[in-house]
Amino acid sequence: MTTRPLTVVKCGGNPSVDAASICADVAGLVREGQSVLLVHGGSGEIARLAGKLGVPQRTLVAPDKVSTRYTDPATLEVVILALAGGVKPRIVAELSRLGVPSVGLTGLDGGMLRARRKSAVRSVVDGRTVLVRDNLSGRLTEVRTELAETLLRSGFVPVVSPPAIDEHDQPVNVDADRVAAALAVALGADRLVLLTGAPGVLADPDDDTSVLDTCEVPATGAPGRFAAGGMALKLVAAREALAGGVASVRIADGRVAEPVSRALAGSGTAVTMTGAGSATSSLRERGEPNMTEPTGEPAVWQGGTVWLTGLPSAGKTTIAVGLAERLRAEGHRVQVLDGDEVRAALSAELGFSKEDRDTNVRRVGYVAGLLAAQGVTVLVPVIAPYALSRAAVREQHAALGVPYIEVHVATPVETCAGRDVKGLYAKQAAGDLRGLTGVDDPYEAPVDADLSIHTDNQTVDGSVQQLRALLTARGLS
Repeated sequence: MTTRPLTVVKCGGNPSVDAASICADVAGLVREGQSVLLVHGGSGEIARLAGKLGVPQRTLVAPDKVSTRYTDPATLEVVILALAGGVKPRIVAELSRLGVPSVGLTGLDGGMLRARRKSAVRSVVDGRTVLVRDNLSGRLTEVRTELAETLLRSGFVPVVSPPAIDEHDQPVNVDADRVAAALAVALGADRLVLLTGAPGVLADPDDDTSVLDTCEVPATGAPGRFAAGGMALKLVAAREALAGGVASVRIADGRVAEPVSRALAGSGTAVTMTGAGSATSSLRERGEPNMTEPTGEPAVWQGGTVWLTGLPSAGKTTIAVGLAERLRAEGHRVQVLDGDEVRAALSAELGFSKEDRDTNVRRVGYVAGLLAAQGVTVLVPVIAPYALSRAAVREQHAALGVPYIEVHVATPVETCAGRDVKGLYAKQAAGDLRGLTGVDDPYEAPVDADLSIHTDNQTVDGSVQQLRALLTARGLS
């Protein structure tokens, strides 16, 4: 892309963040010969514009305490207008005034940011976890770098913001911090700086002097005890950048003069990830996982559960078995809990009603958690069609303190029907089978899977490698 150092800077949307100072600092870095990509939010402008237009605002709080914006159609219009029509032109104009050529982009431009709309979002309301289904937000699935790379090579500063474009080619809201992380990973950035309305990650959210020099986030699950308020998603984004191979991630004060230079010089909070170490460096430098310790012997890793959910014939078991063979060959303790085999052993008395399916999934999850707690890597290729059932399994693992990864094997139903490994689709079409998941029985696709694998456009080996890379980054293989 470019031989110059690349820094991705996220300009927070908090009204106290000094966008002009950020632009001045970016201009200085560009003059020094560095490449910069600037991502911006706009929470303050969104709130101001929503109030002016009479559009009510609502926040969703997930079970892991991460807060996100509820985006109904009216709010999505406000988001697009505030970011693309308000914040972005001001940033581009300020950079131009400073003599720095820049181009304002949203994720829609050139299809740069692709996302899958969340069919439902888990939110805690009055102490209960409920599913919110009318939220026009998405989870990033792909970053197309061609446009940004062309601009960076030509000496421009790309200025990027949400929205992204979904699988139906419609705009969806995505979190700007996670956009910055995804772009940093996809472009091979050297550094990611997240500038916010605080001096860094605070030990006490009410005390600006309690800034942490370093904040370690766990490889999975909730982002840690310092994830208060809007800091939670920043730490999630930082984790995603580190897992993807970005060498340095800092959360720093966007209210001060020269905020980027100060952050690069060590101000704010350096974010690290539990179990990261050399694994992410290996992914970045060689494009493959680091399988062994320096002695050449297989590394010793903690156990964990990898749940592969997807439609019948999506390829879940094929991927699980392929990965298990590789892990076992390297000396890892691995167990595949095949859906049909485990149902026959643990749930033979159950049918296929929603209640029975839920009970079966919880039983499988319980067994997986017990094995994972003993250091076994547990691969679970089980459909698990209902979101609340999968959420219950995740919570089981959290209670045990065991890592849990949810993988969506996102194969389209048409491809699955063409494979029809067990003849289920043919039986359903002939009228000999009812209640086939994804055809005449519901399948609630994951809203926030740790990984999506598209087996319709890559080989089995490619799918196994994709999952293996995630496990390596999370310290599980």
